[in-house]
Amino acid sequence: TLPSTSFHPADVVAAAADAVAAAAHDSGVGLIVFNTSMNVGSKARGFAAQDARFAIREKLFAGPVPCIAIQPVIYLDNLLRAWALPDIQRDGVIRYPHHAGLEVCWISEDDVARLMIAACFRPDLAGRRFNVGGRDALCGPDLARRIGAAIGRPLRFETQPVDQFADRKAAVFGGGALQM
Repeated sequence: TLPSTSFHPADVVAAAADAVAAAAHDSGVGLIVFNTSMNVGSKARGFAAQDARFAIREKLFAGPVPCIAIQPVIYLDNLLRAWALPDIQRDGVIRYPHHAGLEVCWISEDDVARLMIAACFRPDLAGRRFNVGGRDALCGPDLARRIGAAIGRPLRFETQPVDQFADRKAAVFGGGALQM
């Protein structure tokens, strides 16, 4: 996992990926397992953060050390961050920049970590990209119902405009511009 290209210049992070690949090679590392931190497709999509991760992934795959990519759909843990949790605690609302009917397979950081550890022992998977998500595809209201049931409090889901979401995340990370 490299620093977020949402808040750091992509060229700097890409250079770090080159340095990681070179250091791994020089140190005799036999496999790199790269967490893209988001779903990354088979081509650039015109979204800065995804396109930067696409370029980094392709650099690592072309580098001197075999690589596996673990590509989480979206982290459930994002709802525990300062851009989402206060609304849940204060207002009983999950606000996220998804259409309420969009089905998403939210996954925990712990589950992604377990998959990455397992991948470390599977060099035969080198060169492969794995999109990973949670067991169930949930739309926003379903997510709110399940989390509400787990915490013993009713929650509801609201679609948040992307620009508002980006502004809230940027404020959490020191006011830098978010590259969506």
